[in-house]
Amino acid sequence: MGGLGASAALVVLSLAATVHGHDHHDSLPEGQVISAEPLDSILWTHILLMVLAFGVIFPTGMVLGLVRSRWHVPVQIVGAVVAFLAYFLGHLHKGRQFSTNIHAAFASSLMLMLIIQLVLGAYLKLHLSKGIHAKFRCYVVTYTDSWAK
Repeated sequence: MGGLGASAALVVLSLAATVHGHDHHDSLPEGQVISAEPLDSILWTHILLMVLAFGVIFPTGMVLGLVRSRWHVPVQIVGAVVAFLAYFLGHLHKGRQFSTNIHAAFASSLMLMLIIQLVLGAYLKLHLSKGIHAKFRCYVVTYTDSWAK
């Protein structure tokens, strides 16, 4: 199993060199925080999908989880798909440009937290409890249960 993990790490590191940041800040004059271009349709779609995901779908899924509904997982998966789609649309827009701000800085952290939530939820759904999973699962259950309190 260690060889597989090392191989995966090597692949990720080799791909890291090919990643380039998007250039949204090149046309902003010094001292400006927003460019004069209008919001394009991709950015409007990003905004509306994020409002839908974090304002409607995720809260609905959370309530369904609290009442132990079988619809909790499917609703949260739909919310995650919508949020990831909206996240990438936010990077693809060609209209108005913004300087670096808390919105841009927090977006990556929020998506990382969403990925961790999905991974832990999938792990708990598998009900693995033999071997190393017996020890690890009790920590995950304790940690994720503390989120609900």
